[in-house]
Amino acid sequence: MAKEFSKEKITEDYEYMISAIFSERAVRKGLAGVFYPSVRAEGIGYNIALEPNSSDANLMLVAVAECTIYKKNKNIIVDNETYCIINDDKLPIELKPVEARYHMGRDVVYSKLNSSL
Repeated sequence: MAKEFSKEKITEDYEYMISAIFSERAVRKGLAGVFYPSVRAEGIGYNIALEPNSSDANLMLVAVAECTIYKKNKNIIVDNETYCIINDDKLPIELKPVEARYHMGRDVVYSKLNSSL
C-alpha cells in the first residue's frame, strides 16, 4: 500500500485509484481521514484527507491568510500578504496586511531566488 501512496510518476487521474479506494474504505470503517507523505513535495511535507462530516464536526476555523508563492526551479518561497484572526465566525472575514517583519516583498524574494542559483 505504501508503494501506491508514494508513486512519483503519475500522469493520469486513474493512477490514484488504489490509494483513493483505500482512503474511501478507511473512512467507511470509521477513520476520520488518512495522513500520508507528499510525493509532489519530495516527501518533505504531508497531506491529509479528511472525511467532510468529521472535519465539520471537529475542526474550527481560527485564522485565514493570503500568501504569494514564488518558484524558480526547485526553490520555493512563500511570502505572507494578509491575515485575519477569526474571533466570531458570524462576522465577515476582513483581511489585514501582515506586519512588515512577516512580509519580504517581491524585490527581496526575487533577489533571494536569483542568488540561490
